[in-house]
Amino acid sequence: MPPNAPNQAPPNYVVNAGGNVDVLLDGSASFDPDAMPPCNLPVQLTYYWTITAEPFNSQAGWASGGGRGGGGLTTTLANPTLNLDRKGLYLVTLTVSDGTNTSSPKVIQINY
Repeated sequence: MPPNAPNQAPPNYVVNAGGNVDVLLDGSASFDPDAMPPCNLPVQLTYYWTITAEPFNSQAGWASGGGRGGGGLTTTLANPTLNLDRKGLYLVTLTVSDGTNTSSPKVIQINY
């Protein structure tokens, strides 16, 4: 495998939220092929979650590591919690980076 192979975020997925307005997102399935055999290079991934669409007048934000009150629409936690505040459709994108390469964005659709 060539050094600096493209990073991989988990596949796109859909979350249907019910009465709970906190949604835990999981980026832990992301990986860098450079960290796998035969390369076995030490790799530190950085996660970039971004709220890309939300219902009108929503103030949804991240429970920690971001949020509207201090971090904007992005967080860099591997497994962030998103606080939903309005019924409707939310879209969140995840990209991961090893500092050299960045994965293609993966879209998470949340129906609340």
